[in-house]
Amino acid sequence: YLYAGTNGDGVYRSSNNGVNWNSFSSGLSGFAKFITSFTVIGDSLYIGTDGDGVYLTNLQNPANWVVMNNGLVNFGVTSLATSGDYLVAGSGLYSYVKHRSESQWQNVFVDSNQAQRHYFTFETYNGYLFAGTDNGVYRGSLDAQIWEKADITFFPGRDIVSMVKLADELLVGLLYQGQHWMFSTDDNGSSWETRAHEFSFLWDMLVYNNKLWAGRSDGLWYNNILHWTDV
Repeated sequence: YLYAGTNGDGVYRSSNNGVNWNSFSSGLSGFAKFITSFTVIGDSLYIGTDGDGVYLTNLQNPANWVVMNNGLVNFGVTSLATSGDYLVAGSGLYSYVKHRSESQWQNVFVDSNQAQRHYFTFETYNGYLFAGTDNGVYRGSLDAQIWEKADITFFPGRDIVSMVKLADELLVGLLYQGQHWMFSTDDNGSSWETRAHEFSFLWDMLVYNNKLWAGRSDGLWYNNILHWTDV
């Protein structure tokens, strides 16, 4: 199945590669129908919602969506990802982690002084969990318990809104004054290389079929990563 999240109409599901879609929102209502993110652990599909926290359904016997909000303080989920056997979620100025076998979310901080951050995106790479925040890039353990700054020295403390694994590199998208920059690292964030600079907003990135896809404020773009050049 292919699953799609909508902005107010819940989840839809297709069994024929998107030719036909059927509503798959039993158990969702109100703000739970504003879908922001998907992730999978084992046979469970999780969704983040813009106002009603996290829900899950079983992929082997999908039926109703079940709420999974124990421990959450803020229910506006902006990012949701899988990190080994853990789920990580960004919600408002908070980040949370939960083991797949547990029912309780735990609040975690990327800064030792427990400063609050906006969490735009998470990505696992080379045995680490990376977080894109409104204060740059952070590198953490897969259980999200130990964090350190792995920021881009050329543009420190900026909004890192997207991340994607590209072959043996991690690629991040940075927003600054209405422009986006792409940087890559192949040494776990110790150093970063400029890959692209465009005068548009970059919302999301995806690697598929040897192409890097970018959802931007000026449309959908792609670059053939077998012959990488500046976008």
